[in-house]
Amino acid sequence: MTANLKSRRNRPSIARRPEVPDLQSQLEELLNTVWDAEANWRLDDRIDLALGTRRSIAH
Repeated sequence: MTANLKSRRNRPSIARRPEVPDLQSQLEELLNTVWDAEANWRLDDRIDLALGTRRSIAH
């Protein structure tokens, strides 16, 4: 039995995955990203209005 315990102690440690944020944190991060993008779009729209130009949407 002691041989079995020794062999387990000599095994290399298994690399653990980095901890994944919980679902609530992931949702908050996603919403913050969307809100930041929308704020940038609104700023771009205001700049376009001030300059009297309109950006074309490339497809």
